[in-house]
Amino acid sequence: MEWRENTAAAWQTVADVEGYAGSYAWTVPSVATTTAEVRVRDAWDGSPTDASDGLFTITVPGGVALTSPDGGQQWKYGTPHEISWTSTGIDSVAVEYRNAPANPWNTIAASLPASQGAVVWVIPNDPTTTASVRVRNRAGAQEDVSAAPFEITVPAFAGTPSPLDLGTLEVTLGGSGEFDLDNAGTATLEVTAVVSDNPRFVPGRTAFSIAAAGSDTLSVTFSPVAVGPDSATLTLTTDDPYGPHTLRVRANAEQTLSVGTERPTAFALGQNSPNPFPGSTRIRFGLPTASDVRLEIFDLQGHRVATLIEGEKDAGWHTVEFGPGMRDAAGRPVTGMHSGVYFYRLTTPQFSATKRLLRL
Repeated sequence: MEWRENTAAAWQTVADVEGYAGSYAWTVPSVATTTAEVRVRDAWDGSPTDASDGLFTITVPGGVALTSPDGGQQWKYGTPHEISWTSTGIDSVAVEYRNAPANPWNTIAASLPASQGAVVWVIPNDPTTTASVRVRNRAGAQEDVSAAPFEITVPAFAGTPSPLDLGTLEVTLGGSGEFDLDNAGTATLEVTAVVSDNPRFVPGRTAFSIAAAGSDTLSVTFSPVAVGPDSATLTLTTDDPYGPHTLRVRANAEQTLSVGTERPTAFALGQNSPNPFPGSTRIRFGLPTASDVRLEIFDLQGHRVATLIEGEKDAGWHTVEFGPGMRDAAGRPVTGMHSGVYFYRLTTPQFSATKRLLRL
């Protein structure tokens, strides 16, 4: 016994059966066709033989199987992911998701050709640990759902204070401050750009990330060029649902110290410039009287990186250039200084001050 799905196809064996049996129970294959035939012939030499008097139809019940997401995935807001499936005997499907088993289904695609087999879904702002996807036959009851829940993760940005008030600063020295940044979301927050609309206010970083449920800081350095109030808006480009975000910073510059060739009227430690810096930077300080001075650089762990000045200095304004490869107070080259945050401290018998610098 043999069969074929159309008149152009090769005959396929169904079974070898004793001729006197007169019948055979055939398990019909899962091949949809309207032009099937069956043939019975002598197994020895092919004669005699007989075939179906007419063509007949084999129908296959429709079915659909979801292959992804099948559970356990972590899909982040705003990112594209492929939903895929296989199907038989179905013309079109609908693709849906829900954020919890008790909640209604939300449409991803109302109608797609079942043969398409996949669709790209951009993840919505719907944080959950119990998401699932469903693919269903639009014209029947066949459907399939994710075998297990998956997660939709979403970052959440917050920055304080805004405005950040740096207070009143010496016009020749400037100053800096920090914003506190928080990510209360369930996905890593990516900050891809930080732009200031005022060149006198420079952010310490322009790209970074904050882990889910984590926090960080963003420094800003003010380098005034004239006496008076000044301000800036920092725009942060982020990948959370509500970005970009803006943070305000303000300061007031005043002439509080004598400048030029005149002797300073008070001890002062200026903000290094430029800051941040890729190669070298300058640190300026003022002494109203001759003093023993120590100017040191420390890393974030408190380890001393270099001692730039150690000894007595005359009254007046002093500027020290600092960077990798330059010489410290003992004449040794500064080494092992990688990109990151450092602190510099000026100490005299009458005065001590510390400021932060950032090497790119």
